[in-house]
Amino acid sequence: VYLDILRNNNIFWLGSVLDGQGPLYWDGLGGNGGRTKPKFIKISASDGSEITNINVLNCPVHCVSIGNSHGLTISGWEIDVSAGDIGGGHNTDGFDISSSSNVVLKDSIVRNQDDCVAVNQGSDFTFSGLYCSGSHGLSLSVGMSLTSPEANTVTNVVFSNCTVVNSENGIHVKTHTYATTGYVKNVTYRNIILSGISNYGINIQEDYDNGGATGIPRDNIPVTDLKLIDVRGTVASNAMPVYILCGENGCADWTWSGVSVSGGSKSSSCNFTPNGYTC
Repeated sequence: VYLDILRNNNIFWLGSVLDGQGPLYWDGLGGNGGRTKPKFIKISASDGSEITNINVLNCPVHCVSIGNSHGLTISGWEIDVSAGDIGGGHNTDGFDISSSSNVVLKDSIVRNQDDCVAVNQGSDFTFSGLYCSGSHGLSLSVGMSLTSPEANTVTNVVFSNCTVVNSENGIHVKTHTYATTGYVKNVTYRNIILSGISNYGINIQEDYDNGGATGIPRDNIPVTDLKLIDVRGTVASNAMPVYILCGENGCADWTWSGVSVSGGSKSSSCNFTPNGYTC
């Protein structure tokens, strides 16, 4: 499904369901092999456009890809790929955003098997009132390009009043270790509730490599001015509350307050200490 929306146009899709027929494609591999799987919905929208009250079911792989969108508001969506939990769903990102600016995503629900939201590139994004279940968290995934520094930049992002439950990560900031240079600046997570997180409550890593970690962080994409305010909740028995792995000059000017993530059998691990927080 491709939505190319002109200036100041609104789409209200009440009661209908866009069914991606995911079980016909799922094989546990997602976009990493096996059957060819189409990304389900692609959105390109311009000034003042709104897309409201859309229900999405069983995406084959990445559910909603937002690109080349400037001045877009999305609200009242429900993405349900929970059948993929036992049906082989993989890489079923809720919302991926790149090459965009001034995007608002609010009051929506995502049940899936990958990032609830993944910001790849752009500026001035606001996410609020999201409920994420089964996901990999509220994420920044920066460093998609091996050659273009501009493609590896994210600035001015706010996540607020969101809940993440029964997911691998709560908050996840990942910079790609093999990418060219870039930067992440001025990102805020405020009033985030976590519950039943299986890997990391807060996971910030500068060694990301296609779903895994190299263990060797780099500072090719530094993360600066990262604020966490009133992030609280619990992780599962085998999880770690907070994990921070920064490259040598990869992290600066972080301020955290009211961060309280408990549980798990693994102590938090931080090679960088934010202002206002003790790891």
